[in-house]
Amino acid sequence: MIERLMNPEHPYGEPDYSRFSKHITDLRQQLQGQLDRKSQNLLEQLCNTYIRQGNAMLPDAFADGFWSAVELMLEYKKRNLL
Repeated sequence: MIERLMNPEHPYGEPDYSRFSKHITDLRQQLQGQLDRKSQNLLEQLCNTYIRQGNAMLPDAFADGFWSAVELMLEYKKRNLL
């Protein structure tokens, strides 16, 4: 089970994930074309910080989901063995 959860080839959220990613990229390119160099740098920092923010919570979210599944499995097993 853990191998499946960590499989980078499993298409989580598809096709919406790819559609949203493309939309974000398109909007970013449009906005960058309208900004001066200083503002483009600020936009780049904003995008990078947003990505780092999301990545910061992924390990905890994964761990919470994993341990919740383990607890549910143990509870199910306990009830079915009684």
